[in-house]
Amino acid sequence: KMEEAEEDDMTCGDLGNGLGRRPGGVYEGENLQNSYSFRSRKGSGKVCNSLMLAKRVEESDATALPGSKRNSFYDGSSKKPVTSSGRQNSCESNTEVSNEELQQQLQEALEEVEILKVELEASQRQLEGKDEALRILQSMAVFNKATSHTKAMLQKTEEEKRTLEKEINILQWEIEFDQDRFKNIEDTWTEKYDRIYCENAALKEALKLRTEEVKTLKAENAILNQQCLEFLAMLDVKQQKVVQENMSLNKSDITDFTGLELAVLGACTCNTSEGQPCPCAKMAAVTRKQLLHLKQEIENLKKIKDEAYVMADAFRIAFEQQLMQRKDQALRLAEVIKIKKETKFINWRRLKNDGRVKLQGNKNSLGQKLSGLLSSDVDCRKVEELDNPHEILKMLIDLVNDKEEALAHQRKVSYMLARAMEMKE
Repeated sequence: KMEEAEEDDMTCGDLGNGLGRRPGGVYEGENLQNSYSFRSRKGSGKVCNSLMLAKRVEESDATALPGSKRNSFYDGSSKKPVTSSGRQNSCESNTEVSNEELQQQLQEALEEVEILKVELEASQRQLEGKDEALRILQSMAVFNKATSHTKAMLQKTEEEKRTLEKEINILQWEIEFDQDRFKNIEDTWTEKYDRIYCENAALKEALKLRTEEVKTLKAENAILNQQCLEFLAMLDVKQQKVVQENMSLNKSDITDFTGLELAVLGACTCNTSEGQPCPCAKMAAVTRKQLLHLKQEIENLKKIKDEAYVMADAFRIAFEQQLMQRKDQALRLAEVIKIKKETKFINWRRLKNDGRVKLQGNKNSLGQKLSGLLSSDVDCRKVEELDNPHEILKMLIDLVNDKEEALAHQRKVSYMLARAMEMKE
């Protein structure tokens, strides 16, 4: 705005020369009015131009009055009038015209000044409104930035709130489920406690009754013992010994009661008379006999089982020994066959081709030698009957195996006898 005002001054201003006027000169009012109207049109909306224009109008008014006087003075002094009356009329007419023009210009300038004041106030109000609008826009921009950040934060907080609400609902459901389960457990335990408490009370009453019965039985037993001692005192020495032996046997039988007999006798509520045993006692006696019979059978089965284990161990040991020996023999035969196969086979063929009689004599001598080594006659005959050395070798292997089986059987029997001796000891 200041630059535009300066441009207006450059186009229509006087540049310090008073719009081309000089002091003491008289100028027409149309140029002044045109200049003022032009300046007013240019600077109607501009504050600085209006102020400068008002100053310039005042200066022109101030300078126009002395200028007219000076012009008139200079005109009067420089030029010599022909007549004094003509000079005075011309001067008066010029001064009146200049004064009227100056008054009109002054009034127009004052009106323009008032208009410019009003426009200046309006422009100031507009500037204030624009400043306020700028401030509002700046605050709105800041608020928008802040609101975008706050919106993001609010969205995050809402999401966290939703997740927390879901977790809270899950936890509440779990808590309610646990509370219901604990209530059910508490109810069941209270029922169990009440039932056990009632059973305990009933057992206490039964225990009291049983203790009273035991006390009465102890008292009766003491009375019976006293009577027994009195009867023993009345008997002879021999009779006392016999009675004491019978009593000791009865005591030993009583100590051998089983759990089943005690259960039967404890559950028995029979009140027998005439000294006859009750059916519960008979049942206990029968069960006792059955248990003894079963115990004997169990002992016999254990013995048979131990003997079977011993037999199995003996057979296993003998079988393992035979397997090891067979393996050793097979390995030895394989080694001998690998080493001497080619040489012996070639030599045997040569001897066979040279003379069979000599080989037959060697065979007989080999069979006779082997039969002399053997102890039993049956084995000697079997060896003498064989001619082929391979068959003789097989026969000897079978005899060795038979001897090994006999030795294994003897070991088994000795092992069983040793176990039996240990059991007897």
